[in-house]
Amino acid sequence: FDKVMMVCSYLCWEIQQLQAQAAEKFYAPLSLFGVTMAEVSPNDQHDEEVPEGELELQVGRLMEKLKELRYFVERCRGVGQNLMQQLANLYKDDRVRGQTTSITGVHIATIFEHIGELCTIFISLDEIIDGNENIRDGLNAYKDMMKTIAQDPGRFGTDATALDHFDEFINTMEDELLDGRIFAMFTDQEFTRPGEIAITSNQSFMKEFFSNVAQMSQNLSQNLFGERLRIGRKVLKQGREVVGVYGLFIMYCR
Repeated sequence: FDKVMMVCSYLCWEIQQLQAQAAEKFYAPLSLFGVTMAEVSPNDQHDEEVPEGELELQVGRLMEKLKELRYFVERCRGVGQNLMQQLANLYKDDRVRGQTTSITGVHIATIFEHIGELCTIFISLDEIIDGNENIRDGLNAYKDMMKTIAQDPGRFGTDATALDHFDEFINTMEDELLDGRIFAMFTDQEFTRPGEIAITSNQSFMKEFFSNVAQMSQNLSQNLFGERLRIGRKVLKQGREVVGVYGLFIMYCR
C-alpha cells in the first residue's frame, strides 16, 4: 500500500507540473496563432493585408510547437494511464485480489481530482485548437503549398521521399492533435495492464470512481450556486474543476 501511494503522490505532483507546462508553453501560442493586430485592436488602424505566403510561413514555425505538443500529450496520457492502474490495484475486488487486504471504504479524492486536472488539459487543448480557425486555414494553405512543391521537388532542394515523410508527419499531427481527438484518445486508450482483469470489470474500483465523481460534482454545485458570485482566480479554478468533473464522468461512462 505504501509503495503504491508513493507512486500515486509522485504522479499527482507530475500532473501539477504538466498543468503548468500546458499553460506556459501551449495555451497562448495556440490561442494567438494567426491573430492580427486588427483583431486584437479593432479601433486602431491596422488595415495592411497579410503578405502572400506569410500564413504558410507561420504554419512552418508552428510545426516545431506541434511536435512538442505531441510529445507532451503522450506524456500526459502515460501519466494518466499509470495513475488509473495504481488506483485500480488499490481498489481491487476481494475475488480479484485473491486476498482479504483492501482499502475499500477509504476515499482518496485528491488522486481523482488530479486525473480530472489531466482531463482539463486535454479538453482545453481540444477547445483552443478547434476555436482558432487560423490553425486549420493555415494548415490547408500549407498543404496546398506542399502539393506545389511535390510537382518539382528538386527546384526546392528536396526529394519525393522527404516530402512523403513530411506528409506523413502532417497527417499524424492532424489525426492526433488537430481533429479534436486529444481528450478522446486519452479516454479510449487501454488502461488495463496486459494479463490483468479489465478495470471496467473491477466493481470496487468503478464504485469508488463514481462515488468520487458524484461527491466532486456535489461540492462544485454548492460552491457555484450556494454562494455569491466570485471573481478572479477562484472563478478560473472553479471553471477548471467543472471541466475536470465532466471529463471524469465521461471516463467513467466509457
